Amino acid sequence: MIARTGYGAAWSRQCVRWPGCRAGFSRFELLASVVIIGVLAVVLLERMTRYQEIARTAVMEMTVSNLRSGLRLRVAELIMADRSAEIARLAGQNPVQWLQAPPANYRGQLTQADAVGLAADSWYFDPERQSLVYVLPRSGRFLETNNHRHTLTIKATIISTTQSGNVAPVSISQGVALTTRENAE
Repeated sequence: MIARTGYGAAWSRQCVRWPGCRAGFSRFELLASVVIIGVLAVVLLERMTRYQEIARTAVMEMTVSNLRSGLRLRVAELIMADRSAEIARLAGQNPVQWLQAPPANYRGQLTQADAVGLAADSWYFDPERQSLVYVLPRSGRFLETNNHRHTLTIKATIISTTQSGNVAPVSISQGVALTTRENAE
């Protein structure tokens, strides 16, 4: 119980009921407060890591979407310039060249051997396989299994049809598409 001392005096904390008691937290109340704050901090950190993974996945999916849009734009430019024969050459190019600016975590052209120590959440172009590679983070649905790191491989492939010709079947390219594949290295 809090008592007021004197006329016009400020409120002061005094124990009126029990002699010798002090105002403030008891040890039990302090311990309970610390436990509650600790539990709330753990829940907050767990949710923040989940939201961080969702944001990372969204950025990766948006980059793939931008690559597809860049490919469509490049094909349209070639068709409008009446250079349709050059569309098949897009299959061997680095897809990052089709973007206005590379992703912030793009590390350039690296061979698979050079990219072994590359940090997760990084992009690189492998000229040997002619594919763009994204190193997936090792959390959530991209967990590390058997000490292999997971990557997403994006490759421009030629879409072609085969028509029977006079002597032999002839392959006619109709366009280029981006294919994605998740694999473990």
